[in-house]
Amino acid sequence: MLPGGLTPAPWLRRVVAAILDALLLTGATWVLVRNDDVAPPSLSLPGLPFAVAAGSSQAADAPWWWHSPWLVLVVVVMLGLQADTGWTPGKVVVGIRVLREADLRPAGFLRTLARVPVHLVDSLLMIGYLRPLWERKNRTFADSALGTVVVLGRPLTRTPSQEYALTAVAAAVCLLGAGFAFPGGTHSGADTTPQRQLCSFGAPVGAAGDDGVRADVAVARTDVSRLVQRLWLVAPEPVEHSFDVTWRWDAATVGAGDVAITTLVARAGEDGTTRTSRVVEAPVADDEVGVQRGAGRGWPSSSATVPLSGDDYADLGGAVRVETALTVDGQVVAECSEPRVTFDAAP
Repeated sequence: MLPGGLTPAPWLRRVVAAILDALLLTGATWVLVRNDDVAPPSLSLPGLPFAVAAGSSQAADAPWWWHSPWLVLVVVVMLGLQADTGWTPGKVVVGIRVLREADLRPAGFLRTLARVPVHLVDSLLMIGYLRPLWERKNRTFADSALGTVVVLGRPLTRTPSQEYALTAVAAAVCLLGAGFAFPGGTHSGADTTPQRQLCSFGAPVGAAGDDGVRADVAVARTDVSRLVQRLWLVAPEPVEHSFDVTWRWDAATVGAGDVAITTLVARAGEDGTTRTSRVVEAPVADDEVGVQRGAGRGWPSSSATVPLSGDDYADLGGAVRVETALTVDGQVVAECSEPRVTFDAAP
């Protein structure tokens, strides 16, 4: 028991309040930013974002405050409420508040703001967050360092009905945040661009001494877009790109053996060196080879396709150089180099 007859808040209530506030901020982040890659802010878990809605393993390059001034305003309002009253919406729902231990008054804005980064100490091995289970006043390390204490208490109202109404409003706000925090329905659509010809159809593209090889190669891009719905709001996700390199060849001029397709994608760096994403070497099984008779080029053709993930080349950007080769038993029988293939725009 604390002075004034106040009771330290039980650990479980503190956990539930933190989760409710985190859901509220996560939902607000999605509504205001519409990007699952942006880690939402947190008043209790700095460095451990409550990213329940994240749909990507990669975080956005810019922090949350860079994406929306309205999100900054939401965080400031949350901090201001706790600083001036001791409550946030989550704390109102569970009936706890944060006070200065010295005089059991609201902590004030600077002290409340300081609690957020000091919670980093609590996040080390989660010991600080578990500390209220055994500490005499149920305090975390941040509470002890800044002289705050979390106690049981609901907002003072004139009548019980007003208290119930205020709690109901706080609960509705938290539930609304939770509704926007979790992904809902997803609608996908794909658009495949026409193939871009890399080397002339029907023209020899053989290696030195192989002028009789007849083969050609083309690249096509597929854009996959998604619309994500949360409650009544719908937002587009970033478009995902993928690419297919398709070789066609006249089997009579290529010969029999183990066929493979090798593709290199590269871009020259600013210092003149070459930045290479990676080389893809894909063996082509017999059942993966398509046969087209009367291909319209004067010769029958066999064909095979190698998929390329757009994510593998996103860091190269702009126009890149594509070098691809058709090999039989490890020997190059046809090759092609295209200095400018654009992966981030329609071919």
